[in-house]
Amino acid sequence: MNSMVHKKIAALFLALGLMQGCTPSSVEVVPLVRVICDPSQFHGKEIIVRGFLKVKHEDIAIYLSKDVAVAGLTENSLWVSESSEIKLHSKEGASSGELKLKDFDSSYVMIRGKFDYHSRGHMSGHSGTILVDELFTVE
Repeated sequence: MNSMVHKKIAALFLALGLMQGCTPSSVEVVPLVRVICDPSQFHGKEIIVRGFLKVKHEDIAIYLSKDVAVAGLTENSLWVSESSEIKLHSKEGASSGELKLKDFDSSYVMIRGKFDYHSRGHMSGHSGTILVDELFTVE
């Protein structure tokens, strides 16, 4: 994905955040690899990450890529936890009420949420947990 597309998606998340009362400085767009390499730097922060979402029994996580997910390299992923007010957006335009997280299994997504370095998901195998407030499909 090129830089221009990343900037457009980040601008969309920023606009949505502003509509929901977030300040521009409260949300940071971060490459997933940076969060995985230095998770303590992002602990407690609202972030936006992009990656491959896997929603399977005992493996609900956002991975660096499809290949990493298929290989089961959980240390290269963040456990995904749903907030009580999660908003899900598909490229087909379905509304949040019609969608479930499992509908995004095996898709590339962007997630906005709060990162927790200390919570590492199932069997403590992930690099942290992202509590998802908002999720978009991306190509």
